[in-house]
Amino acid sequence: PTMTWERVDSGEDETVRIDRSTRTGLTVVHAQVEGPLVNCYVVVATECLSDDGLPHTLEHLVFLGSENYPFKGVLDKVANRNLATGTNAYTDVHHTAYTLTTAGSQGMLALLPVFLDHIMYPLITESGFLTEIHHVDGQGADAGVVYCEMQAIENEARSIAYLNLRKLLYPGECGYAMETGGIMAEIRTLTVEKIRRYHAEYYRPENMCIILTGKVNGQELLECLEEMEKKIERKNHPKNQPRPWHRYPVPDLLQSSDVSVEFPSDEEETGCVMMAWRMCDWSCFEEIMKLNILHAYLTESEVSLLHQQFVEGCEDGESMCASVMFGACENKQGFHWCCFDAVGVDHIPNVKEKFFKVMTNLCTEGVDMARMASVIKRFHVKLLNALEDSPHETIPYYCIYSFLFGDNFAEDASKKLRSVASSNQLLSLSAHDWAETIRRYILDPPSVCVRAIPSTKRGEEITSEERKRVQERKEKLGEEKLQELQEKLEQAIEANDQPIPDSLQEQFEVPDVTKISFIPIDFAVYPEGAAAGGGGGGNPSEHASKTRLREHLDREVGEDPALYVQFDSVPSNFIELRCVLNTDPLPPHLRPYLELYLESCFSLPVRREGAGAGAGLVSFEDFVAELQDKTINYGNSQGIGGCNFTCGAFSQAMMMTVKVEGGEEKYEEAAKLLRDVLFLSVFTAERLLVSARNLVSDISEQKREGELLARSLLRDRLYAGEGSNHRACNLVRQHRFLTRVIQRLETEPDRVVSEMEEFRGILTHPSNIFIQVIADVFKLPKAKRCWTGSFFLPPSPHPYTVSSPRVISHSRCFHSPAVSSPPGSLVLVSLGAIESSYLYAASKGLPGFQHPDTAPFLVTVELLCSIEGPMWKLIRGLGLAYSFSIFGDADEGLVYFSLSRSTSPARAFSESKKLVSSFASSSTKIDAVALQNAKASVISAVVSREQTPSSTGLQAIMSALRGTGHGHNARLLEAVAAVKEEDCMRVLNTYLLNLFDPKASNMCVTTSPSKLHEICSSFEDMGWRVEQHEGLETLVQD
Repeated sequence: PTMTWERVDSGEDETVRIDRSTRTGLTVVHAQVEGPLVNCYVVVATECLSDDGLPHTLEHLVFLGSENYPFKGVLDKVANRNLATGTNAYTDVHHTAYTLTTAGSQGMLALLPVFLDHIMYPLITESGFLTEIHHVDGQGADAGVVYCEMQAIENEARSIAYLNLRKLLYPGECGYAMETGGIMAEIRTLTVEKIRRYHAEYYRPENMCIILTGKVNGQELLECLEEMEKKIERKNHPKNQPRPWHRYPVPDLLQSSDVSVEFPSDEEETGCVMMAWRMCDWSCFEEIMKLNILHAYLTESEVSLLHQQFVEGCEDGESMCASVMFGACENKQGFHWCCFDAVGVDHIPNVKEKFFKVMTNLCTEGVDMARMASVIKRFHVKLLNALEDSPHETIPYYCIYSFLFGDNFAEDASKKLRSVASSNQLLSLSAHDWAETIRRYILDPPSVCVRAIPSTKRGEEITSEERKRVQERKEKLGEEKLQELQEKLEQAIEANDQPIPDSLQEQFEVPDVTKISFIPIDFAVYPEGAAAGGGGGGNPSEHASKTRLREHLDREVGEDPALYVQFDSVPSNFIELRCVLNTDPLPPHLRPYLELYLESCFSLPVRREGAGAGAGLVSFEDFVAELQDKTINYGNSQGIGGCNFTCGAFSQAMMMTVKVEGGEEKYEEAAKLLRDVLFLSVFTAERLLVSARNLVSDISEQKREGELLARSLLRDRLYAGEGSNHRACNLVRQHRFLTRVIQRLETEPDRVVSEMEEFRGILTHPSNIFIQVIADVFKLPKAKRCWTGSFFLPPSPHPYTVSSPRVISHSRCFHSPAVSSPPGSLVLVSLGAIESSYLYAASKGLPGFQHPDTAPFLVTVELLCSIEGPMWKLIRGLGLAYSFSIFGDADEGLVYFSLSRSTSPARAFSESKKLVSSFASSSTKIDAVALQNAKASVISAVVSREQTPSSTGLQAIMSALRGTGHGHNARLLEAVAAVKEEDCMRVLNTYLLNLFDPKASNMCVTTSPSKLHEICSSFEDMGWRVEQHEGLETLVQD
């Protein structure tokens, strides 16, 4: 087979090669990437001159069966069996990409021909169109998976602004101006035949590129494509067709425009302003790099110019918005944009004028060249870090645009990759050069400005218009036609639900997990034998003998760390420090300060002790500049993966992270910066006021997010007591608290500062600190020194003696009585800003991380919820919601059921209850092949947790917080492989049935006002007592 493939790259780099088939024109890129995962992108260049969502709707239909595998769901079932966590895809304005990730190469090589058969030769049936794209049901309502998806976002502020922006940037007929996801009114007119014609036109082999990253034998990769190559030849696809994005001229932007658009909102407090300009051709790699660096200079960090002017309000002391960001869209003729979020309605008319004034002044006064040099260096290092932290996304990014737009794919891809290494060359540019860049791309060319303005009236109009449209349709169709539509839908559902033969699935052997290449890790904990989590000790053999890393560190001369430190050595070119702070000891009057502390702690002045260089008070501007100069990234969150007003996993733990380049000097600098943030920062009323106002502005934006609110309001019911961070960080409660803090900062600032000092003093006591070092620790000659008392801790008359840190409580310790004795009521909230519905329900879950039901729980959930699994067929297959999930862990001790972007949450909930009950009662049997597939999929998901050095380190700290010790995932893999049918039955009856029982579960639903009555009535019929609310304030009590 290799004789029919031609290598088209230079051959200089064996880690990346590009081959093109001489028979079909299909292109394959293969990049060797270390780690357990193999990732594949199949990229199709797509262009569309309408808003009906042709590329997006086709993307959905591709997964519903193919010529060689004519069963809906077979692709995903076979994928799960081959250690893949399902399949996925996305539609961009200029291409559609189908993605597949497997644990190890064996599954990828088996799956790739099946994957390609679906992409190139999908069935595209009428029945699939009805359920997956759009249909009208017997009640005259619109539904379908794609319709649900677009309904949820079409009238959001950002969506409205961005679509209007693109239509103004690309006047006339141009694919870049179109909504490739589809506009609802246009989706309602779409036909399956139109989608088939679109597929025939664009899904040709020379218009496709396979990009594969991971440890795969190159010869075996090409061999696995041989049968597909033969099939393509037999199909005799038309050749030498015009390439997408090379056929139609892109219209020029000749004049500036400025428009205002309204979006539905329950409050008229904040909106957004977007500005944009056309930029250079996609192949001007240095120019685009220059623009990206200019964007970072203008908006990255609290000391950036636009943040200072618009968020801090440094000229007049008044903030105009909560955040400002720049970005670039790399079309063949692309554009770059600037977005001002959470802009006060009174400021919306003034943003554009002030922006141009600031840019003009910058050209006159000149950029700060010292800070620009820091931005360039940091930009360069972050690009290199992306290749290590996210290679499976970064490498395809550098290839896709060259494939879409380039005349010589291999040469252009090579140039784009080389541009990463050359970014430091921009250090030679002068202040004059940067001023010219600003004039060329911002001040001189025509601009587009779109102001999105919140409107309660617009929300009422949309609700009224939708009711009227559906009612008129029902009257026009009549009962008989509506019944026909319902019958047609039911027939489509039946046609889609043809059983997949077990023999077809069993053709694929489950790959051997032992052949997967994992990221190696070694560890050492100080003091020896200490533990950070309270989960029960982990593996008893862990401390029976010293690890190689421990022996290495014990040979280091000098004192041991003065607080708890976990060293995790991985093969990395970077160093990541993570500080975990135990928030349990915070008293009730201080706990509400959590969000304010997180928002402000990296942007405060610092008072360094001593008399040498750098000692004394360092302004917040200088300290942030130092953070930017010396780190790749830094940040914090409440729990792992938390965000503003939402706690992540292990909610009682606050996380601080600092990441730098490798090397002993950088390591010490990172430790010093972390020390500055923890112990030496200075709270001032001015800085706290800025942070508090930013948070309040963010809350007004988050109150429009139906899913976030449903989850937040449910958790407020599930957690009680003054020690719970889930409760303390609730956005409604925080809005009240922060509003009071802003008032107090103006009337009694010293008291607020004093309370913040007290807060910090408790939080940073050494007994509440847990440090993790993720690096190639063997290359750090003085790894322990940075954590000694003399180096890291502030001076104290009573030196701290290290022991195990104070155990961090799990979230489940703070359950409210509603968890054990649910009130049987559902909280139903109407929001004028949303058109879809969102549902969250929760009941008791796993009580501990080492509970024997841990692995059976994961397998049972996967059995039900996997792509094209039983619940997927009910909810996605019937078009009742865009997405759903069942999830939970032992930290919360809860299991959740959620629906997102749902057109019919009551029906989706009811059907899910019937399904779980059917399995739990054995009315529906657990299929042996399905169980085997579910176990393989869970194994893949567990393996993917450790796909890079950084993520492997994250798993190590999570094991510590669980109290399960190193090797947690390896032991979990063994347990998953041993799960039996009776284990799944136990999980169904013990945990999952309760989710749907008003006597055992709590639930919250957010929805559009137009659907309030229907949802209320439906859930009451199911035995729920419904509490209706049209606002948030009455729901959350202090």
